Amino acid sequence: MLIALEIFGGIYNHAYARVFEKYPRDLHAIYEKSDKLAKLLAPHFEAMQPPFTLLIDTPLAYLRFGLEPKHIYRPYGYLNSESFVYEEWSKKPHTLPFVPKDFIILRKDSTFFDKSKRPKTISQNLAQSLQTLQNLQTGALPYAKIINTEDFVVFKNLDTSHKGAEYE
Repeated sequence: MLIALEIFGGIYNHAYARVFEKYPRDLHAIYEKSDKLAKLLAPHFEAMQPPFTLLIDTPLAYLRFGLEPKHIYRPYGYLNSESFVYEEWSKKPHTLPFVPKDFIILRKDSTFFDKSKRPKTISQNLAQSLQTLQNLQTGALPYAKIINTEDFVVFKNLDTSHKGAEYE
């Protein structure tokens, strides 16, 4: 029985390894962008005392800033001010507490910025995301744009009344 497990296990592991050989990925460009972003953020993060929270849609070497995975939030699918502005969040009942996001970091090659990547018919979620992004850029939400490069845009939270605690 043990011999059969070793044989089938070996076949399975070999097939699993072939997937990675068949589809090799060069992660150099991703690491390069992450390092570039980390250099841009370093002066802003050094002024902050960890832990602070990020809403981010791009890879970042966050461990070098003393952050843990629990401090990183992703905008899965679309931007919604409800996830980072307390006044918007408090309009509806929620089962999870509000967590203030100290920084919002967005990559400019996403559908939010690159019109060529948008579908021909804009969904309600994408329209809401574009409106939220417009509100961030015009200052209608309590965030200030601190970095704006060809690859990234970074907003910093200006709302100090809801900082440092989770709200229910």
